[in-house]
Amino acid sequence: MTAANSSQSPGTGWNSNSPTSTTVIGRRVVQYIIDILIYAVVTVIVALVLTSLFPNERGAEEFGVANSAAVALTLIFAVAWHATLFVAWPNAHEGQTLGMRAMNIRVVRIDGGLPNLGQYVTRWILLIVDGALAGLVGLLTMALTQRNQRLGDLAAGTLVVRVPRTFAHVHIKSQGVSRSPVRPGLRERATLKIP
Repeated sequence: MTAANSSQSPGTGWNSNSPTSTTVIGRRVVQYIIDILIYAVVTVIVALVLTSLFPNERGAEEFGVANSAAVALTLIFAVAWHATLFVAWPNAHEGQTLGMRAMNIRVVRIDGGLPNLGQYVTRWILLIVDGALAGLVGLLTMALTQRNQRLGDLAAGTLVVRVPRTFAHVHIKSQGVSRSPVRPGLRERATLKIP
């Protein structure tokens, strides 16, 4: 193993020596805007559909006041959809939400491997705190931490790192299970560095 590869996590292609790979605050802001727009559009569509399926009992004269069943179902959907976007989706797609994929960033553990489901849940729960004051808490935390981590990242032991376009679909192993196919030799050429 060469000196350049000495800090590479086994089987991941991630290297932990670069000072710039976690410098992604701007990308994270745009990623979050993309993810929230996707979340909001789908949630509004579902709310409109549910409101039409469960009309107001008082009649059309009170337009805009939804049936309590429609409100309850919309709230349940909204939480489940949010968890899907920020927990289930990245867990199934190598650490990337849809916005992260668009911005070429991904979530990794401190050691460079893929986070487990518990780490994604921790990040998601603390998104409530990080998102406070229109995201100012998370933005300030990212700006003040060495690896640009928000509170959710600090608690979960994760980082968000840049994924070079040429290696956006690089094979990553998590707990010995292959997550996506890769051409032979590509993994050896791909080294994302984590400080």
